[in-house]
Amino acid sequence: MSLPACTNTAPSLAPPVTVTTCAIPEPCVLPAARPKANGDLRRQLDDTLEAWGLCAARVDRVIECLGENQQ
Repeated sequence: MSLPACTNTAPSLAPPVTVTTCAIPEPCVLPAARPKANGDLRRQLDDTLEAWGLCAARVDRVIECLGENQQ
């Protein structure tokens, strides 16, 4: 008597399934502003540029992760 589970079969041709996840990007949020003087405007500009830079870095990391997972 031959048992089907004990016979050799051809290896599967399907590629192995791998699951990788990338961070879900968060919305970019700029700091609230209520400048009252020129010095306030300069600080607000600096804060805004920093916020955009941080947001761009997060988006770049997600894009990089997605690119790595497509290879």
